[in-house]
Amino acid sequence: MLALTTAQFTGCGTQISFPIQKIRATREAQRKHFEDPDVARHVSQLAMAKMADLYATLDKSSREKRTVTAPRLVKAVSPQYPLSRRIKDVQGGVWIAFAADVEGNTTRIESIPEAGAIEDPAFVEAAKQAVRQWKFEPGKIDGTPIVFPLCVPVVFELE
Repeated sequence: MLALTTAQFTGCGTQISFPIQKIRATREAQRKHFEDPDVARHVSQLAMAKMADLYATLDKSSREKRTVTAPRLVKAVSPQYPLSRRIKDVQGGVWIAFAADVEGNTTRIESIPEAGAIEDPAFVEAAKQAVRQWKFEPGKIDGTPIVFPLCVPVVFELE
């Protein structure tokens, strides 16, 4: 069973609040991995490459000293633990990059595989399905809503 909590995550250049699975002490290594700043930095670079157009807009606005406001999560849907993985006691996680559009919907949802890591397709699909349902107060530049790139880890752990 998934136990959910709210946590702060700073990744892919943005800090947002989002639901993640509660991390048990016996799973400390996995938690540390997804919170590791070096891992987040590496995944951020991969996400930036996939969504270069969106990051270029943010970068230009920052250089021009414009006011950039990150999206605020207003509705989060927890991912469903894939039954095929639950039965086999498989745990894991995936990084999901996406854009929050000017209406607060998620678009351009993609998994960001880490170098040398094997992504579990069941976890990737469950994470994508959950993120598709998230809603945001749009990010803004000087008060005008924009499409804003985000990246979050989604961790699957059994209780």
